[in-house]
Amino acid sequence: MGVRHLMGMYDYFHKVLRGYLSPRKSGANWVRFLRYVRRWYPPSERIYLIQDNLSTHTTPAALREARRLKISLVPIPTNSSHLNPIETHFRSIRQKALTGSDFREWRPLGAAIQMAMRELNAQHSTPVHKVKRCLWVRH
Repeated sequence: MGVRHLMGMYDYFHKVLRGYLSPRKSGANWVRFLRYVRRWYPPSERIYLIQDNLSTHTTPAALREARRLKISLVPIPTNSSHLNPIETHFRSIRQKALTGSDFREWRPLGAAIQMAMRELNAQHSTPVHKVKRCLWVRH
């Protein structure tokens, strides 16, 4: 039945995961994803989007659309996926959505991934109590 790619974003400030399954990683699909990202934020805000160095991210159409949508693309160095904050969440999504499953169609798999992201977002929304003292001292 082919392959699907998770086009995902992680709002680092609000601790929210969002995304959808895409049949391809083409320049046109990346432009579609940029529009998806833009719709979650007020049009007056600039968005800084950390991305890997996939060639479809820098097509002329994608760069034009990013400029139009006020999205600054921030590429990470090659072989440095650990610098991208969303990478740490893919394992959790995979565990919640795919463990013990045998999906035969893409629609139920997409629903399971959406449910996994909702569960992770609910866990992230619990308040974290900040430490009131310095954890380290500079000397």
